[in-house]
Amino acid sequence: MRNIYGFEIFDYDKALYWADRSNDISNRSKLEWIAQKNEMDRFYTTSKEFLASPQQDDSLRVYAGTTLYYLGFKERGLEIMYPLFENGKRTDTEAHTLINEEFKFITYQDKKNLFLTYPDFFNEKEKVNFENDLRWNEGIRGSLFGEYFSDNFGNHSARGGVSAQFGNRRNRSHLFKLEDIYANNSIGGETSFRISQGLVMSTKNEKRIIVEFFVLARPYFTVKKVY
Repeated sequence: MRNIYGFEIFDYDKALYWADRSNDISNRSKLEWIAQKNEMDRFYTTSKEFLASPQQDDSLRVYAGTTLYYLGFKERGLEIMYPLFENGKRTDTEAHTLINEEFKFITYQDKKNLFLTYPDFFNEKEKVNFENDLRWNEGIRGSLFGEYFSDNFGNHSARGGVSAQFGNRRNRSHLFKLEDIYANNSIGGETSFRISQGLVMSTKNEKRIIVEFFVLARPYFTVKKVY
């Protein structure tokens, strides 16, 4: 039976060979030896086989999931850990600590992807915070606007309208704006009126406007009055 302890001389192949023929070696030890061999595909599939047993407790799931995550196999680690976050489960495992720490550093987009795939990773407070962020960054934003200008020479102008913005304001957003413009100019005893309507459409990312153009819904026209 000494061959079971091949891991003592770093012969993990021999240790695993004899472990498969013994009931004295824990599944955790077997996974540790596979990880020492850096056979992470085998580690992942063997973990799932072990965890399929209803007799297996959550400690093995914590170990397998966190090990995969820390070694760079994050998606597989998340998959293994996810059942630990179902309602009624403990909330003080190493897996919970890992996820809570990750929330402090991951980007908004990564958090969004995580929410769409694994919503139970979010406790009630995190869900509320993320849903607020989602509405602020990607919710449709509508607004009314207007302004008026005049001077001592009888010139007046005004503009107003409504706009709607949608998209991801952290990345790329789109704005549609329906606008009315009115101008009244007095030059040499003549008063000119100019009114226009149009639709402004723009697409921009967080650094610059990509495209913007103004489409007239009604052409400019001028009315002159002579006093």
